[in-house]
Amino acid sequence: MDGTSSLRMKFRNSAHDIIHVTMKHTLRVPVLLSAIALAAYDSRADLVGHDIELSFNGCAFFSGVLPASGYDLSPSMLGFCDPQMQFVITGSSLTFSFPPPIDTGGGGGPISLIDLSDSAQVFTGVSVDPATNTPGADDPTRLSFTDESATFSITGLQFTNTYTPTFPLIEISSGQVVLDFTFTGDPAIITPEPRTMWLPSVNRGIFQ
Repeated sequence: MDGTSSLRMKFRNSAHDIIHVTMKHTLRVPVLLSAIALAAYDSRADLVGHDIELSFNGCAFFSGVLPASGYDLSPSMLGFCDPQMQFVITGSSLTFSFPPPIDTGGGGGPISLIDLSDSAQVFTGVSVDPATNTPGADDPTRLSFTDESATFSITGLQFTNTYTPTFPLIEISSGQVVLDFTFTGDPAIITPEPRTMWLPSVNRGIFQ
């Protein structure tokens, strides 16, 4: 092999090594980004994408899959047996109040938010947010939770809305309760694995 052929061979080998190393490291990038995205998803702990239900005194009045934008529910949007309150739901909080023209309300019974979705995520706590302005709502005995639900009793509470002193009356603030939720576990919805179903044997002679 002359010097020219030897030089061409070395150049080809070097180019092959460069391409191999470049492709090797380039292919790692999307894999790494996918791993980062997956880790970020797994770290999310909230109700977004989950089928949630609201109930009052054990009677469900709303159910739906929670979008990333949350829900803002007025009484006219709710079903039978709702407490005629305004509800704002996000992935990790629930706010409820009496909308105008209702000035006060002191109905009885618990309001529950239930996670109907099948996942490894569970409630680990429910607390009253500082944005709550209803006297007596910070009583810890009003709160309770299970793995799948959070409950707050509104019995005896007075939700008071304030307005401008002259007509037309304009609402200045509304009495509200804001609950914050904490979770643990993977929020991904568990999809049942497909199962094989064996069918009875058919007379194969017809098809042979």
